[in-house]
Amino acid sequence: MTRGGVRLPVPVVVADLDGTIVHSLRRFPDPAGMVVVERYEDRDVGIVTAACWSALEELQSVAELIPVTARVRRQYERVLFPATPRIAVIEAGARILVEGTPDAAWDERSTHIVAATGVGPSDVVARMSLLDLAEPGRIGDVALAYVRVASDAGLIEFERWCVGRGWSVVGQDGRIYALPDGIGKAEGAARAVELADGVIVAAAGDGLMDEAMLRQAPFALTPELGPLWESGFRFATPVSGFGPLTSERIVLEALIAVQGHRTLPFHTKAVTRDDG
Repeated sequence: MTRGGVRLPVPVVVADLDGTIVHSLRRFPDPAGMVVVERYEDRDVGIVTAACWSALEELQSVAELIPVTARVRRQYERVLFPATPRIAVIEAGARILVEGTPDAAWDERSTHIVAATGVGPSDVVARMSLLDLAEPGRIGDVALAYVRVASDAGLIEFERWCVGRGWSVVGQDGRIYALPDGIGKAEGAARAVELADGVIVAAAGDGLMDEAMLRQAPFALTPELGPLWESGFRFATPVSGFGPLTSERIVLEALIAVQGHRTLPFHTKAVTRDDG
């Protein structure tokens, strides 16, 4: 887009997926008025409201929507959008996809960071096996280690083990995620915005891993009953509730932010909103 012969940066919205835009049909089993956006093993598993789908379609027509998710590639590629995002941040920031292909430079950066810690994701998963697990630990394609736990037993010791080796741990919704320091959604989102030749207008996320990413945005949104807001985080604007209807409102708010941004003289930066 140009204005007065000046090429303007693309407005960008960065958004977490699960719990922010996409919800599990298992947790919200009433399919009335819903659009299925994910199938797994021939089952419908992920949904948004029909109005959310329409809002996403409009949002993608006026801005670059960059998903920023902890999903690994195979999990991310199951999710449908009105238009396939050109750029996506996956594996909680460890990997960036551009036109469906991993960005080689970012993969190399992540690999170097992992190597510098002296332990790899498989080592972290091996240490996870000492916890009270609900399922086996898993690794991503580049750096992420994650697992569902049956109880909190041993988590403090596990976190100390990770911190001592330059890894950070986030626990949420019965899962724990481990990544080397220096790899995260905020770092991945910042690089993705650069690759889009854009400027971040809004960010949305519900989880603890989204906090630093939300702090990068002039306008940030989080569900009021989501883990991040309930943890005491007060940097973003809360959107009432948690679920498909809340996600619909989040996308509509992001669309309004983009529309307002596009009317500003030469896209001047909006004022950061801090409700706490």
